Order: sequence, then structure tokens, then C-alpha cells
Amino acid sequence: MENQNDKNDLSRGTPAEQAKKLVTVAEPSIVKEEKKLRIALHLNNDDIKILKRNGFVKGVARRSGCQIDIIPPKEGDDERLVHFTGSKIAVAKAKRWVKEQLTTSPSAPVDATTSATTS
Repeated sequence: MENQNDKNDLSRGTPAEQAKKLVTVAEPSIVKEEKKLRIALHLNNDDIKILKRNGFVKGVARRSGCQIDIIPPKEGDDERLVHFTGSKIAVAKAKRWVKEQLTTSPSAPVDATTSATTS
């Protein structure tokens, strides 16, 4: 009969058996997916021009981690949708920075019409 101390003794057995005694297998962890939030702002074409200056939208998207999509205008329409998609925090950051940019620029204030969906 094998003694419990013999099972844990690393000096006994082949190198492969010794290695098995040292290795512990971790249970796979489950990564919880965060829900994505999608918000749309209605902006006029002048506001869109301000946001596209100097790569502002790309910089905000990169820094916030939020995907920002500017939807092409419908024919004859002066208003466009800007979609913000990402985590709650990323969307909130991006939206705040965009609104700050528009309120500090010399154009008309941003239309605060917002719609949101979660997926």
C-alpha cells in the first residue's frame, strides 16, 4: 500500500511523474461579456464638419474605446445621425467629449436629441 507522503514526495518516480506532481491544472475561467450600448445623436451638417476636423472623431473613438459611426445624410436632409456603440462608460465618455467639442466651437449648439438601445 502506498503512503500519502510517497505521493507528494518529489524525489520519487520518473521526471514526468515528478512534473505531474508540480503542475496544477486551473479551471478555465469564463469571461463575462459586457453589454453594448448604442446611442444616436442627431446633428446638423455643420456640427459634423466640426467633428471631422483634425481627426477628432477618430481620436475620441480611440481614447474612449467607443465605436463612432457617422451615418451618411439622406438626400436633401440637413440632419445626420451619429451612432456611439460600446460599453456604458465608453459611450458616456465619447458622447461627453463630442458635446464639449461642439459647445466650445464657434458653431450652433448641439441638438441633444438622443435615442438608445442595448444589445
